[in-house]
Amino acid sequence: MNRSLVITVMCCLPLCVLGRQPAIPHFDPQSTKLALIKNGTEPLTYTTGVVDAASFWKQYGGSVGTNVGGIVGTTIQSTSDAAAARHPNGSDSPVKALMGENQLAPTIQSAVIERLAAAWGFPFKSNEVIELKDQFVTVDPNTKTVQGLRSDADLILMTEVRNVNLTERFSMGGAFASGLTFGTNKKSLTTEVSVVLRALQRNASDGTYKQIWADMCGPNYTSMKTSYPLKDLTESHDKMLEILNEATHQAVDSCTRKLAAMSK
Repeated sequence: MNRSLVITVMCCLPLCVLGRQPAIPHFDPQSTKLALIKNGTEPLTYTTGVVDAASFWKQYGGSVGTNVGGIVGTTIQSTSDAAAARHPNGSDSPVKALMGENQLAPTIQSAVIERLAAAWGFPFKSNEVIELKDQFVTVDPNTKTVQGLRSDADLILMTEVRNVNLTERFSMGGAFASGLTFGTNKKSLTTEVSVVLRALQRNASDGTYKQIWADMCGPNYTSMKTSYPLKDLTESHDKMLEILNEATHQAVDSCTRKLAAMSK
């Protein structure tokens, strides 16, 4: 196997590095006006990773003169790239089309936002949760300033399903098979789900908000156990639902564990 390919594959393995989790600042529940917000009622973006031979080489930095992948995989990869260029939120993504009608985002957010409030020491009232459907909150990654938000709350705790990514389910056997066959082995696909938790604090002088804390949780291709070839997913929505159901459960469990650890 090409040595550079081996190194690249190995770098994709999860690293057991203990990083310091962001600490939760203290706010007095008695004197702090809180708002709980679900940022969107569905995933904010949809993407594809490795779904065929062409995307294998795109992911791992190689190049091929001709497309040796399956036509279905090639189509969804190119369609996904085009959709991302047209609509950054993925509103016409083929991944969204494959997911169809499902409760992944609502189920995850309903469970996680309650745990988020508890981790910060606030009582949870489901009837007070605000759902943003048409206009979403954005946070500048550099300045942490918040756009698209109007509120008089001192503190906002917010959840969002940031992204759903359709990609090959990783295994060492699959990685070496991909290397030996130059990525042309049959891909078994799963989903990765990125859930973002945020705390936004209001500036009393001008009413603007700034992100003061954030963290991410959810399953990735190394933790997911359910996977199917792309052809099966396009022909059977039930198989796609199997993957989405596992991803939903893993996302809730992942975020629950993270919040429990930070609130100790």
